[in-house]
Amino acid sequence: MKKLFNRLSIRYKLTVLMGGGSVAGLLFSGILLFSLVLAAERDASIRTLHQLAGMAAENLRAALAFDDSESASSMLAALRSHPHIQLALVDAKNGTLLGSYRHPGVSPGLFDQLRQHMYARHQAADAAGWGEGTVVQDMTQHYHYVVHPIELDNEHLGIIAIVADNQALLEKMQHLLLALLVASLLLLGFLFLVSLRLQRVFTRPVLDLVHTMRRIGKDKDYGIRLDNPYQDEFGELYQGFNGMLQGIHERDERLSEQASTDTLTGLANRRFAADRFVVKRERSLRKQEPLGVILLDIDHFKQVNDTWGHAAGDRVLQDISHILQACARPYDLSVRLGGEEFMLLCDNAGPEVIRAVAERIRRAVEAHTCVLDNRQSISITASLGCCTCVVSADAGADLMQEMIDCADRALYRAKHGGRNRVEVAPLWP
Repeated sequence: MKKLFNRLSIRYKLTVLMGGGSVAGLLFSGILLFSLVLAAERDASIRTLHQLAGMAAENLRAALAFDDSESASSMLAALRSHPHIQLALVDAKNGTLLGSYRHPGVSPGLFDQLRQHMYARHQAADAAGWGEGTVVQDMTQHYHYVVHPIELDNEHLGIIAIVADNQALLEKMQHLLLALLVASLLLLGFLFLVSLRLQRVFTRPVLDLVHTMRRIGKDKDYGIRLDNPYQDEFGELYQGFNGMLQGIHERDERLSEQASTDTLTGLANRRFAADRFVVKRERSLRKQEPLGVILLDIDHFKQVNDTWGHAAGDRVLQDISHILQACARPYDLSVRLGGEEFMLLCDNAGPEVIRAVAERIRRAVEAHTCVLDNRQSISITASLGCCTCVVSADAGADLMQEMIDCADRALYRAKHGGRNRVEVAPLWP
């Protein structure tokens, strides 16, 4: 086989190598993508059941407390609007079936079988104890289910169990598999046609250089590098080309960092925040999730500068920036607006969430001690104002400034309310 391969011309060697590598890559990526999507869809399906169970549990507390079977069954009957839910039942703490819902397509025998299985999971969870964060869930070949506790004043009253079939998940996976197959065949056909056009060995490095230069000219991505397997003049050409790209890339990185970050704290500056706000605004509009702004102002910062000097003030600003980044969520953006004022842009942050984030920051600042170069310590506090809104389609171009003004008014209330406080503006607009 090796001798036969060596006898092939370069064009056919490239065809074989590209074809084999492409098939392996497509197979691996297809399996990986399919596995990731399957896991994501599975988690999404179970998460949906948890949400339904959680909402139902809130409404079923009274029914369990008063042993009201009719009310429990009536509430569960509302689940018929979800066609893939096969079974829902409410068990009291002692195992008594208080109410149930059965999809018309589920036979009584299957209902009893599923009900016994849910009861067994209930008993196992009771034996282990319904601690905070206890999750009872699973997915079988045909069904997935959750068992959610129902509690009142920290007393375990019973459970609600919801079972749904896997039909929707299977249909999505079938469509994905078909799409992957069609895309793979089209891509393999294209690669085969391209490989047939490679006539000589010297065309490859030349075409690589031309292709890379065109790509860089279009995308302005100077982080691209060419692999250099050559030891001849082509090797020197590749090395010089990569060195030129490295120099341009490093220059652009420095310019980009200077344009987007605050030099003292390393946080994003207002200009970069304005660019990112556009992205967050579009996400809020698309998902109809609230967008939040938190303004932080260091209390009595002028006294720090007057008493300890501007070097101490810089140290305090740097410490605040570290606290802000540590307390922010991974997808929030920490910004220094100027002076002693900082901002946090928050995705998916309603009034309760944004208050929780702001309180976490306030407590961290209050607990922090800033140690100066002369080993003296400074204790500081901060006041925070918050604003949150769900972006509408008719929101103006100055939405970021409007939200900053709204948060600033809340910050004003925090300052005049005694400082070291968090104030949240009413849901806006």
